[in-house]
Amino acid sequence: MFEEYPPLEDTATQPGECARVKVPLHWAFLPHPPRYRALPELDALRSFRVEALDVVDAVVSKLKRFSPADQDDVAAMVEHGLVDHGAMVAQFRSAAHGFAGDARAEDLPRYVRNLHRVERDLFGVGPSEIELPDWI
Repeated sequence: MFEEYPPLEDTATQPGECARVKVPLHWAFLPHPPRYRALPELDALRSFRVEALDVVDAVVSKLKRFSPADQDDVAAMVEHGLVDHGAMVAQFRSAAHGFAGDARAEDLPRYVRNLHRVERDLFGVGPSEIELPDWI
């Protein structure tokens, strides 16, 4: 019923050391490497540092599933001026390149259609050229 996932990797090596928990990249449609941003408003925390996925990378990742909630999230981020079109396309190409060499590539045309929909509906621009493997 549910896919079993390997345990998350904890990078702490010493007792009391801050750990960085990594989620395997094959779980998500993300640029390589994904960009994380520190949240300085949480610098007062002593035991750990909080980082969040960059807004543009979050938008790219949402183009995989693109559920109605994802579409609303993307629209809100674009409407608030948080997403640069050129950066989004560059990060999308990076993520697509990571999927292009294996079985996940079969899903890339759907992700490209989702990107083109965002470009048309939210940015008011034509579709960007995205190269896909010939065998798709």
